[in-house]
Amino acid sequence: MVANFNVKNTSFESLMDIQKILELLGYEIDFYDKNDKSLSTKKKIIKRFMRPISYILFVSSYDRIKIVIYSEVQTFKRASNISLGNKQNQVIQNSSNNLNIEIQKKIFEPIIKQMREIGYNYYDGKNFIIF
Repeated sequence: MVANFNVKNTSFESLMDIQKILELLGYEIDFYDKNDKSLSTKKKIIKRFMRPISYILFVSSYDRIKIVIYSEVQTFKRASNISLGNKQNQVIQNSSNNLNIEIQKKIFEPIIKQMREIGYNYYDGKNFIIF
């Protein structure tokens, strides 16, 4: 769950570009470190039937721009695990690093499209892909 892009100018300018794109796409920046050239977004939720997925994007800009997804799947406890007098939460948060490809596409495709529009090339691990 990683997307890589080339760096156009300096790594700091590239980080500013990806920040603008993420904000344009509706992400809120939670943490921004100018010295470390990294940022993270606030949690977003993809609503799915009975199992919503919340995720955060971590972005770093060095020799390449790297975008990493950290996700959690919310699972409701079974009725046998819930007691009436118990005030514990009925939802379990499970970290998940294996989102299916459709969800990854739903997250990455708008970012990749916007990055290409301003001249960044997507890196697939072997080659920069120019569309």
